[in-house]
Amino acid sequence: MAKDAPSLDEAEAQEVEERSPPTAKVVHAAVSQQGEEELDRPISSLFWSGVAAGFGIMGSVWAEAALHLHLPPAVWRDAVAGLGYSLGFLIVILGRMQLFTEHTMVAILPLARRPNRRNFRRVARL
Repeated sequence: MAKDAPSLDEAEAQEVEERSPPTAKVVHAAVSQQGEEELDRPISSLFWSGVAAGFGIMGSVWAEAALHLHLPPAVWRDAVAGLGYSLGFLIVILGRMQLFTEHTMVAILPLARRPNRRNFRRVARL
């Protein structure tokens, strides 16, 4: 405990321990386990995930087209219509769609840990 830290009773010290971030080893193990689970997803799950991702990406095109169609012909129309891209981006990010967000690492970590044909095929399939 640091010199300037207040003295804590046992319950408070336990709460500090519970609120502390996990170690790098724990995070690595958890992400690796999640990656293994992702790579073992059934093909039907991957298919429907791809369909959902397609609709999410299409949200950008639809929003941009709708803005372009309904805005008056002005110099700024293309710039404002371009903001429609943001809708699809939000759908993808908030939907936490695999391989479009920070979750790319989850699928790659098992391959990085054990670079073999089986893991390469699993990543390619995903």
